[in-house]
Amino acid sequence: MKIFIDRFRNNHGVTIVEIMVAIVIILVAVIGATGFRYYSALDARKADVKITAGRVGSLLLEGWIGTGGQLTYDPVAEYGTDMNISVSATGPAVPTGFTLLDRYQVVANRANYYATLSYKDSTPTQAGELNIFVAWLHWYQAGTVSSSDQSVKLTGYINN
Repeated sequence: MKIFIDRFRNNHGVTIVEIMVAIVIILVAVIGATGFRYYSALDARKADVKITAGRVGSLLLEGWIGTGGQLTYDPVAEYGTDMNISVSATGPAVPTGFTLLDRYQVVANRANYYATLSYKDSTPTQAGELNIFVAWLHWYQAGTVSSSDQSVKLTGYINN
């Protein structure tokens, strides 16, 4: 027993192996925390983009419903000073049975959104349908929207 106790009394430091093991443990923890932080920020950005797309679509739809679903509705004239909106040559596809009103590009929160406004004529017994698709590209830049890009669809109804 005395030999065992003397061995610990003469130990005056840590070995290089113990230091290397401690460094590896710390590096694994730091790398894991960095990865978690990166993916958390990325998920927050994706959620923010979806929320903004819904708000843009809702704003356009409510503005259009406010005019009674007029085919001359122009969100560029209505919101041009309040938000960055312009007529666009590209946007989501028009659903079957709907007529295209116009396509718009909206820039908000460092992302480009493309909105397609369409309508379906109403019958005397049915309300008219106003449809808005808002889509954005994967990395939020300007470009041509395809069916594989993220989108939000909103539908409103008006009585004639």
